[in-house]
Amino acid sequence: MSSGISSGIDPSRATPDDPRFAVRRMTLGDVETSLAWAAEEGWNPGLDDACVFFAADDQGFFMGTWNGAPIGCISAVAYGDAFGFIGLYTVRPEWRGKGFACTCGTKAWPISVRATSGSTVCSGRAQLSEIGFRARVSQRALRGRRVPG
Repeated sequence: MSSGISSGIDPSRATPDDPRFAVRRMTLGDVETSLAWAAEEGWNPGLDDACVFFAADDQGFFMGTWNGAPIGCISAVAYGDAFGFIGLYTVRPEWRGKGFACTCGTKAWPISVRATSGSTVCSGRAQLSEIGFRARVSQRALRGRRVPG
């Protein structure tokens, strides 16, 4: 899937400090886009999870854009005041290696820090630690069962 950008910009020359890059809250349509990206990466976020997460906390989904076109995303969903989950943390392949993921996370962090110290997907934990995330719990899912890890 292409990033949908037809402006002719070469992503290898783009930087997150360029004013054409912005981070905004996602719409439900953006959530569907991020789920398609997750599927392309081989992730299995759950068939109906995103709609449930979005209903629980629609302020916890963020999209990084270049000239308004989506290039990266992160979700930081709060469950009340005591628990949260960070996921959907990705940037389109052609935009990687330039700091866009970290910038998405950093810009989303002050808005979404409410209760997200509880859970994240393991594959993003190292990058999230760079922006201040510290996990209190570690779990892995193996064949549909949660195991300590």
